[in-house]
Amino acid sequence: MKYQKIANSIRKHAELRGFMLGALTEQTFIADDPVTGVQVRCRSDMFNRINDYCVLVDLKSAEDARPGPFGRACYNYGYFHQDAFYRDVVEWATGDKIDLFLFTAFEKEPPYAVKLYQSTDAAIERARGIYRKALNTAALCLDSGKWPAYETDIEPLDYPAWARD
Repeated sequence: MKYQKIANSIRKHAELRGFMLGALTEQTFIADDPVTGVQVRCRSDMFNRINDYCVLVDLKSAEDARPGPFGRACYNYGYFHQDAFYRDVVEWATGDKIDLFLFTAFEKEPPYAVKLYQSTDAAIERARGIYRKALNTAALCLDSGKWPAYETDIEPLDYPAWARD
C-alpha cells in the first residue's frame, strides 16, 4: 500500500507527468567507451524522446527531498557521477545527446513528497572528470590484471579520538 501511495505521488507530479507519457522504462544502454574501449552500460528508470528532445529520469528515494539534504545524498551516493555517466553512455550507444536528466526525489514517508532536480553544468563536468579518471583506472586494471587496493601490512587500530574522551 505504501509503495502504491509513493507511485501515485510520482504520477501526480504535474511537471514529471509530461515526461512520463510514452517513456521507456528500465531501458539498458550498452556502448564502448571511446577513450578506453571498455564496454560500459547503464539502465535508466525512464527514457523518453519528445520530438527531438531526449530526457532521462532517475527515481531516487529520499529521507528528505529538500535541496540541502538531497544535495548531500547526491554527493554521498555518487548521483552526480551517474548523471554524467548516463548522459555519455546513452550518447555513445544511440548518438542522441541527453537534453535533460532529471532526478526525481521522492520521500519514503507520508505525504510522500516529490521534488525534481537537474544537475548544473558545472556539476556534470566535475562528475565527468571524476568518473573518467575511475574508468581510465579500471581500463588499466583490466589490461594489466592488477587491481590495487589497500596496503597488505597490518595497521594498528584504536578507538577514534572523539570516542576515547
